Amino acid sequence: MYWKFQLIGWSLASIYWVYHCYFINNCSLSWTIFSFVSDVLIGISITHLYKLNNKKSGLELFKKGSIFRLAISIIVLSVLFMLLVNLRRHLYWVVYIGQNRDFLETMLFWDPPLVTGLRLMSIWVLAYHLYHYYNQQIALTEHNAELSILA
Repeated sequence: MYWKFQLIGWSLASIYWVYHCYFINNCSLSWTIFSFVSDVLIGISITHLYKLNNKKSGLELFKKGSIFRLAISIIVLSVLFMLLVNLRRHLYWVVYIGQNRDFLETMLFWDPPLVTGLRLMSIWVLAYHLYHYYNQQIALTEHNAELSILA
């Protein structure tokens, strides 16, 4: 189920960008398809990296200091998102279009990519932890019901 949600969620988020790229910016079909695939892969890679490195979920969300750690995680994920999107943008300009662009300037372009990353990573991290919290609450309720029956 995790992989279904990852693929569906990031695909739906990427459809907006594909629409914007193809219909608003008049990107070629090949670049639009590449953008869609790379956006989905970037989103899945970053959030799966978070999942692999974050064993605490559910009830751990409400312990002291957890909100601060979540905020730092969201910022780090957002910066990583920004860098990967900017790297893709740089490749587009240099390889596909043939323009000479400054790599550092491209990589530090923050306005839409960082803000978008903050929004998407906040939603994903909160949904991830709330899903685990919900599952832990269901398991706890089932366990308490079993104990009541045994008592």
